[in-house]
Amino acid sequence: MVRRPAPPFAWMIGGRLNRGGTKGGLLPGFAVVASLALTLSASTAWAQGGRSSGGFDATLPSIASGPEIRSQADLWVMQVDFKPMRLARLPVTDPETGETRQELVWYLVWRSTNRPLQSPEKETERTPQNELDAPPQLPPFVPEFVLIGEDGTARQYRDVILPNVLPLIEARELRGEFADVKLNTTVSASGDLPAGVAADAPPGEGATYGVATWTGVDPTTDRFIVLLNGFSNGYRIQTGPDGQPVTERRTGVLRFWRPGDEIDEVETEFRLGVNPRGDADAADGVPHWEYLADEARDADGEADAGSEVGDNDPAAAVDGVGEN
Repeated sequence: MVRRPAPPFAWMIGGRLNRGGTKGGLLPGFAVVASLALTLSASTAWAQGGRSSGGFDATLPSIASGPEIRSQADLWVMQVDFKPMRLARLPVTDPETGETRQELVWYLVWRSTNRPLQSPEKETERTPQNELDAPPQLPPFVPEFVLIGEDGTARQYRDVILPNVLPLIEARELRGEFADVKLNTTVSASGDLPAGVAADAPPGEGATYGVATWTGVDPTTDRFIVLLNGFSNGYRIQTGPDGQPVTERRTGVLRFWRPGDEIDEVETEFRLGVNPRGDADAADGVPHWEYLADEARDADGEADAGSEVGDNDPAAAVDGVGEN
């Protein structure tokens, strides 16, 4: 039997690496044994998903209703594809001290594509006719991911920028026909809105690839939401309880549950959707768009990683606000 070399990083699928030996049947990252070859073979298939999809099997679609398109002429909504939520122990460098240490990182690999919306009215009485004016500047594309726990301490975490771990994640997630793809952080992905790509174009054409990473996530978290900001410029003005106008912005919503515990965190416990035995509507588990007030998208103003959610609970806001 041909033995495959261990991956160039000290992590293993579904568990923690024990410095002194093995834990739960897992072997050190650089051991080359027959059982490791089988583990890598199985994990590679699971990481990549379908051969043609590359594992990007969940999609937040580029859709909008007729009233939305008519009320906002410049509306754009990106299609966002995802691989499963992962966790791994990776070398994280403290930017202040320069010290590098192994930390448990939660991460989500994503791919976004600007799909032009199909307007029900190609030209209306409000269509500009003055061709002398220069076209406006391209709108900015500034993606952002916020993870919010729905149980335990109900904390929220913005994705952190870890450029040194990108090659390690690429080596695991992007193989075969995706081997030349480079992942972006949410900072390096920011810029002008990418050009539109026709709906019948091959998957991945004109796409931006990236990864959101989180550290310090409460290990007791069983249910959580990931909010996607910046993947649409959709907004609407509503009247708040005090009679004052409230701005709500189009936000992608992903719900996850994790039927595990904090003793031995394993990524195979992540589930996209809601607990089928819970009292939540099953439709809440489908990746979808909702209009959320600014304070719901940014509960504490600064949104520091690990901040406590106060009266403006984003998780509660996601439950109570929404219109696709």
